[in-house]
Amino acid sequence: MGAKLVDSRTGREHLLREEGTTIGRHDDNAISLAGRSVSRFHAEIGLGEEGWIIEDHGSTYGTFVNGRKLEGVTDLNDGDRIRLAVSRSAPDGEFSFTFHVDKAGLASRIRKVARAVVNRRRAELGEIVFERTPEMLMVRLDGIFRRREVDALHQGIAGELGGGECHIVLDLANVRYLNSYGLACLVKLATRQREKGKRMRAFGASGTVLKLLSLVGSESPIELSSSQQEAVSF
Repeated sequence: MGAKLVDSRTGREHLLREEGTTIGRHDDNAISLAGRSVSRFHAEIGLGEEGWIIEDHGSTYGTFVNGRKLEGVTDLNDGDRIRLAVSRSAPDGEFSFTFHVDKAGLASRIRKVARAVVNRRRAELGEIVFERTPEMLMVRLDGIFRRREVDALHQGIAGELGGGECHIVLDLANVRYLNSYGLACLVKLATRQREKGKRMRAFGASGTVLKLLSLVGSESPIELSSSQQEAVSF
């Protein structure tokens, strides 16, 4: 049983992997799209527990299925129309696809693949390491942080803070990617910290991650430090 995306404009076919096919502007994606409004890690299609699913990874200009903008994970059916990067300059999306699936043996394939998909997704999460002291929670991040990984980060910090409020320090030295959704979540967390009389600091950010954090401006609740030593000096 296989599935594919067919480009509505060119007719080009992209075969989809059951364990997950990532789509976006970055070369690391299985389907790399050179579009100005396509996010670097835009969306992902894979075989879930009940059938094929698609997930937007917090893209700037969205993913649409049959005209409806995605919020999280959505089921896919044969013939569904998928549009990526809808903007004023591209009202129909920079890329448009039709999803096709061979339904023969779908149920048996789901049973075989579901566990592997779940395990792979758990392993794929950007690595998060927590180091807790009475005064501070150090959060070391490594890898790519899209919507799914950011949600895991948010939940992890909330769980760690369940044992008592403290300052938060983010080690961003090894973060390869963070999108605007991730920035919004971090700003929200930092704002809550400030309201509770605690602080959130970050160090090690560089490149596009640093530029993203800088967009918040001088009033940002996330304090940027030049080194770990400076970040942990409360």
